[in-house]
Amino acid sequence: MDSTINGDIQANSVSETPPMLAILNGNQIFVVATAGTHHETKFIGRKDKGILEPKDLKGKKIANLPGTNSDYFMTQFLKANNLAKDDLQIITMQPPEMINALIRGGIDGFFAWEPHIYYAEQSLKDNVIVFDSSNLYNGFHTIIMRQDFVENNPEIVAKFLKGILKAEDFIKNNREESVKIVSKHLDMKEKDVNQLFDEYDFKLELNAQLADTMGKEADWA
Repeated sequence: MDSTINGDIQANSVSETPPMLAILNGNQIFVVATAGTHHETKFIGRKDKGILEPKDLKGKKIANLPGTNSDYFMTQFLKANNLAKDDLQIITMQPPEMINALIRGGIDGFFAWEPHIYYAEQSLKDNVIVFDSSNLYNGFHTIIMRQDFVENNPEIVAKFLKGILKAEDFIKNNREESVKIVSKHLDMKEKDVNQLFDEYDFKLELNAQLADTMGKEADWA
């Protein structure tokens, strides 16, 4: 996001929370499209730390990364389960740090997104509990560009989006091959990527639902 704002790169794809915050801070960026929606944001906790249901998060040491979609999800999750941030010991960490801290037992759980949840599950096996975003949060994979780049290069933007459409068609018509590509890129087992694939809806669009979600997140921010 910073590189896009600075003009070092022309485009990036990220969930809608960081661009929402960037726009609130006065940065001139465009959400030119969304490449799909997802349910990848989740909570994962250790059962041996006494976390078996949402209410068990009270008093626990939980890691989170402010300004991310998982930060927003955490707020919605706590509210839905009659918990407040003050009920938890919240620690700021980057997702890779969260995984190591959870494995070592330095934290009791964390809010993040895939594949970080997967990596933690692979290490702790049956000793983890996962709470997904369910009906509380539906995220978007946005495509972000600087406003001046879009206005000065409409032909390039159109070609870029046509490339995304080709990728979308490939995914829909070649699921098995798509899973292999993602598995190799993320160093994950194909069967696990295949299981997670249904949490994503790959579709190039720009609809009112995105604006509604970003509006709710702006109120939260």
